[in-house]
Amino acid sequence: MAPMYANAFMYENETQHILSCYNHQITRYFRLIDDILILWNGSKEEALQFVHALNNLTTQVKMTATIDEHSVQFLDLEIMMANQKLEYKRFSKPTDRNTILHFQSFHPKHLKQSLPYSQFLRVFRNNSLSEQRDQQLLLMYGKFQARGYPWTVLDQALAKAKTTYSSPSSQPQRTVNIRPIFPMLFNTASSKLTSSVRNNWKTLELDLSIPEIFQQKPMFSYRCNKNLKDLLVNTDPHHCYSPVKKNIYKCRMCKVFGVCDVRSHYPFQNLFPSLHRQAI
Repeated sequence: MAPMYANAFMYENETQHILSCYNHQITRYFRLIDDILILWNGSKEEALQFVHALNNLTTQVKMTATIDEHSVQFLDLEIMMANQKLEYKRFSKPTDRNTILHFQSFHPKHLKQSLPYSQFLRVFRNNSLSEQRDQQLLLMYGKFQARGYPWTVLDQALAKAKTTYSSPSSQPQRTVNIRPIFPMLFNTASSKLTSSVRNNWKTLELDLSIPEIFQQKPMFSYRCNKNLKDLLVNTDPHHCYSPVKKNIYKCRMCKVFGVCDVRSHYPFQNLFPSLHRQAI
């Protein structure tokens, strides 16, 4: 719900204070929640005055602006002015690290095969110049190789992304999906269970007692299982309840006092009887 509230708030703010007051100087206006890109028809001083005027309003929105006549970063794009024409390329921060999911990670196989395709397609779409696109494709290819992805998977993903980008009409049309969805925890038996259901689905279709919604082959979705961090890291460590003094423990219920006497704090005794017994 948070993005919806933020989007509604920013829409009201831009309608009242930006578009209605500066539409004669704004050539193009783009916004994604609270990130705004403006093509400004005026001098740099006028643009600075525009930002200063918005920050002096009584609203809670305060803006920081990057003003440049040649290039500017917006979301994951760097937009440039070249020969009176807007060009763009994929932008990433210098501090970004290679955090791509490792190929040996315990995730569904189709997920690891789809990641290179989606990232290659993103490089194709986010570069208007072929030279920059080829350089970034090589860079992305190397990032996946560093994370253990075999060249066969990468070559297939790159060829598929190139075909999709060059002929978008070849992409299948999205339709409304009414197939039943079965969510399950991903584990070593997941692939065996899903393949067994798919292979024997024709037999299940013959059962007239199955509701109509189950007449179509189901889709299986996977929820993340517990990883090592979930198993090893305790979000509520016991040392937080170590005694400050004899019979005095840090209280997680009192908003006024930081500690309390477990012998007199009845709710604390019920919540943590072991600590109460130990203190007594």
